[in-house]
Amino acid sequence: KIKRFGHILMATTQPLEKLVVQNHNSGSAYVDCGLCHLYTKNGEETNDIGVWKASQPSQAHLYDVVDKAFEQLLLTHKPQSVLFSGIVGSGKTTNFNLSVKAVVQLGNGLDSRVGTTLTKAHTVLEALGNSVLSNSKNHSNFGQSLKIYVGSNGRISSSVLETLLLDKSSLFTRGKDERTFHIIYQIFAGMDVHKKASLYLTQAENYALLSSSSLTVEGVDDFDKFIETKEALEELGFSEEEQDNIFRLIAAILHLGNLTFGADENGIAILENEEVLEDHVAVLLGVSGRELHEALLRPTRTLAGETFIRKLTPVQATRARDNVINALYDRTFRWVVDKINQNLKGSSKKGPVELPYIELLDIPGFSSVNAGFYNLNHNLLNEKLQQIFNSEIVGKKLELMAEQVKTDIPPFSSSGKPMIDLIASALQTLDEHAWPKKLTDKSFQEAFGKLLEKSNLADAKSFTLNQFAGSVSYNVDNWVVLNDSTALEDNIEELLLHSTSELTIDVCDTFRPPNPVDGEDYVSVSKEFLTQLESIFKQVLKSRRHFIHCLQLSKTKDTVIEEGLIREQLNYLGAEAGEKMFHKFASAIKFSLFGRKYSNNDGTVKEWDREAILRILKELSSSVLAGIAQPVMVGKTKVFITSSALLALEKERKKRILETVETLQAATRGFIARKQLAQMRSAIVIQRVVRRFHTMAQDHWTQLWMLTTDLSKQKYEKEITDAAAKQATATKELHSVQDRNTAISDKIEAMKREIALMQAQLSQSNADKAALLTNMSAVVTENIRMTKEIAKRLEKK
Repeated sequence: KIKRFGHILMATTQPLEKLVVQNHNSGSAYVDCGLCHLYTKNGEETNDIGVWKASQPSQAHLYDVVDKAFEQLLLTHKPQSVLFSGIVGSGKTTNFNLSVKAVVQLGNGLDSRVGTTLTKAHTVLEALGNSVLSNSKNHSNFGQSLKIYVGSNGRISSSVLETLLLDKSSLFTRGKDERTFHIIYQIFAGMDVHKKASLYLTQAENYALLSSSSLTVEGVDDFDKFIETKEALEELGFSEEEQDNIFRLIAAILHLGNLTFGADENGIAILENEEVLEDHVAVLLGVSGRELHEALLRPTRTLAGETFIRKLTPVQATRARDNVINALYDRTFRWVVDKINQNLKGSSKKGPVELPYIELLDIPGFSSVNAGFYNLNHNLLNEKLQQIFNSEIVGKKLELMAEQVKTDIPPFSSSGKPMIDLIASALQTLDEHAWPKKLTDKSFQEAFGKLLEKSNLADAKSFTLNQFAGSVSYNVDNWVVLNDSTALEDNIEELLLHSTSELTIDVCDTFRPPNPVDGEDYVSVSKEFLTQLESIFKQVLKSRRHFIHCLQLSKTKDTVIEEGLIREQLNYLGAEAGEKMFHKFASAIKFSLFGRKYSNNDGTVKEWDREAILRILKELSSSVLAGIAQPVMVGKTKVFITSSALLALEKERKKRILETVETLQAATRGFIARKQLAQMRSAIVIQRVVRRFHTMAQDHWTQLWMLTTDLSKQKYEKEITDAAAKQATATKELHSVQDRNTAISDKIEAMKREIALMQAQLSQSNADKAALLTNMSAVVTENIRMTKEIAKRLEKK
């Protein structure tokens, strides 16, 4: 039962744990899999993953895949990959961009520097790399691998963007209602009239590269898009001069497309509109018009020390011109990507290779209509991705067989290797017939035909390959030239490297293929692509993979659902086998782990064998798993559990963990409170003693005692001094007085010690104030008595 709302998305996790069909345009759609929709915030639809999570969705969703991948990254610190695939027009790019935004929200937030950079980067890449097809308003002509590195704190550290084989064929051939790259139409719609004049641009219909194509698209405002692209370039750090130079190169490409060629009496090409080349193209590229004219008509290339100089026919000259257009646009695109990557680098002290990452891989859609050179390469990418998906299903089936678990999984053809090898052989054969060996499309077709006669996967005469998504007929016209399309002829390359434009020099120098020493070192488009493909999938195979397949509802723009088209896509994707495999056996958990996580073991179970697991499941089936049909299958060493059963177990486990945590928190809070109370009581005792000491220090009796003691000492010392001066002859009595003085000093010292002792006792006990004052009064009385006695004796003397 299918409801029409535009394109739909089938999202799978590890893979096809959940089968999801979701509309990415305007609401909802479903294919027997439950309804998925955009979530509302303040009454408006939103693509915010935070709103989605807050709504506690019960149905699977695109964000479910992204959220689980990010969660696994944080838990395991192992790389994760989210892989997008589908036919042309199935909505991969839209969902790729939604997934990137979701990852950024989970890691930093869309308002962060990383979030802003990634958002603006995709705005620029869509402008320069996307076009309009009859069944897609935003067709991506390139593949992209975005690695987002995440630190231990869960925040995004840096990102690396890698693009795969930009298809530039739309610059030359398009169908009705189709357009080439968005940026070209944005320039004509949004650029200031004076700036356009400085680029010698007039009206879009005056340029051959834009002829026979739709200049406007319903629902797309190229003026607003141009402003958006300009703002994104500025946000990404492109200076005004760099932006102007990008537009200069694109304008030069448009003028190059207007060059036309005739023939002299010998059939050799001549340029029919030299003024376009010299007044427009040469000026914009910053090179000599005369030298560029010569280089276009007499291209040279050096190989293994030998220089080839060709005199071209008009047809060959046109292809050579197209080759320059291809190379310039491709290198400009790469230069922009490289500049974006410089902005994506983070400030983390750790290098990207030391951090775990989540990789999002968006590849050009599988194409079976008007297939050419680029489609063969992109379809190889789709074949490789489908092979990895198939291997997941086969791997799961082999695991079930090893665990002696019976399944009702339908037969499934998993191997895509023969087709992958065949396409790789075709590309290798194309390399063997590259231009330096002066071979043609026809010679390549003959050589590849001999190879196909040995294969049951393709028809040698029609070059139709029976691929995983259906039969595809390939037109090999111009393949040899396209395979050489990122390389410029030596004299053209040399001319551009001496341009007056710094960007032209930078673009041509940084991204030119290496100069081959011999034929083996020749780097073609397909050779570079195969090397890149091998590197990317090597990393993918090291990661935990999450698959997102995008489906197309209809090949036309009307509202009629093509049920056969949908069933065909589900069939070749292996959806039936995958859905049964990964829904019924979504997770495989070892006995020991299952027992530790989901049992109430009090320590009596020492070894988790099959019997112990069956006892646990018997208890769970009457409680947590009640009402779930066939929740688990028990193998020899593992428990295979459905996603719904696993979700129920995890919810119960989290509930019990939460209860335990709350109990621990309550006990901890009580302990802390009691400790704080004891500390407060000790502080009160200390404060009480200190206050008592200060009170005593302010008492007038204490102050009087201290003052009397000081005066007595001063008076005694003065009298002794006077007596010594006046009674020189009374030495014996003086000694006696001195002895007594010493005794008095000893008593004074004893009194000081007694005071010190008293002060120490005050800090530990509550001495009676009256007793203390009585004791001090007695000491004062004794001191006065002794003073009087001394005075009397002195009077008698």
